[in-house]
Amino acid sequence: IAVGGVAGTPVRLGAAEARLTGQLDNARIADAARAAMESVTPEDDMCASGAHRRALTFEMVRRALVAAVGRTQEKGAVA
Repeated sequence: IAVGGVAGTPVRLGAAEARLTGQLDNARIADAARAAMESVTPEDDMCASGAHRRALTFEMVRRALVAAVGRTQEKGAVA
């Protein structure tokens, strides 16, 4: 998992990746998204506050993981 817009360069979120083991249910996905949010320390700028960017990190990682799990379930890859 990597995100941009929270530092000078894209950031890989190993702590969030580490939480993605076993069955990927909503609770595990939320835990990974929370770890992603806690891993970034964006600064405020004229476009958005650091707090807003952290909140977006949570939501965008959560949405991406939900979509990824949905795609694998559609293809029968995840039971």
